[in-house]
Amino acid sequence: MKILIFGASGFIGSDFIKRFSEGFEKIFIFTRSDNLLNDSSNVVFVDYEDLVNATDVSCVLHFAFDHLYKENKKLADAVHTVCKLNKCSLIYLSSFVVRDFLSGPSLSLEPSRLNDPYTIEKIRVKRYLETKFKNSNLIMLQIEPGVVFGLRGGWFDHVSEALSKEFIWLPNSGGNVAPFIYVGELSTYIYEKIIHGDQTSGSVLITGGSIKTWEEFYSLYGKILGRRVRIHSLNSSRLHPRLVVHFLMYLVIFTKFGKAIFKFTPILKSYFKKLSRSSCNNDVDFITKKGGYRSYGITYVLQSINFEKKLAAINNDFTETNMFTESFILKEMDSD
Repeated sequence: MKILIFGASGFIGSDFIKRFSEGFEKIFIFTRSDNLLNDSSNVVFVDYEDLVNATDVSCVLHFAFDHLYKENKKLADAVHTVCKLNKCSLIYLSSFVVRDFLSGPSLSLEPSRLNDPYTIEKIRVKRYLETKFKNSNLIMLQIEPGVVFGLRGGWFDHVSEALSKEFIWLPNSGGNVAPFIYVGELSTYIYEKIIHGDQTSGSVLITGGSIKTWEEFYSLYGKILGRRVRIHSLNSSRLHPRLVVHFLMYLVIFTKFGKAIFKFTPILKSYFKKLSRSSCNNDVDFITKKGGYRSYGITYVLQSINFEKKLAAINNDFTETNMFTESFILKEMDSD
């Protein structure tokens, strides 16, 4: 079996290659980086011009996402071209943030109410691909993982910064449930979908079974990094301790004003992204007052919501993998 992967050098793509590259006859890899460490003779690097040579492909995996929001439409066109050329299916890695998780008892299939740049772009790409694949009568399976964690990626950077402080401020003392999934579980789930040919058009929310709460999440990293985890409860409706910044974040995230300003002023996208990072060192002392750590913006929204009942209310489109135990994840992450 031959497959093609867009975004193979990223956090999830590289994990998939590391685990399963030997399970395929040939893997065509489309990536912005040629530093992907893999000696397998069955791995072939391609660029836009080479895509026409990626023939006899059984499945395309689309893990790529341009966080500068410039190349995503071009990537989507390339993905569709390959699938149409090979008459094959697509497994597209989306995100649970494209759903409305703010209202109602469940995670609705309605579009997210968030208006931050990342969510807007994710929804735009999702709709664009859906239209193209529906019109071409091709299969597109959308996988919407929750909080994907491992020893790379944005969440690893976030937690590393948090655990470098004396303590961490978390809503409900970190007791809120969230849809966590270990990157190895996600890769294994996708691999099994390919091997078993279990692909139909639609979307599936996927989460793991080993880590449930934010307290467990931070504690797992504490064990891996050898750092003490001290959590203090924080009950606040502010997205940022500074009132002016909170007001700006609220307008951008929860109102149509945010979508409008990003549509006409792209420069504000990058500014807001920088502003809403959880690791804004300039604000740490102000926020923490004694060396603690407190998340901002979208991260704080996620930590403030208890997803327990929302996840339990999902039936047809929800999969809990339960592939790896916490002890297995600990051992695997420690060996990396």
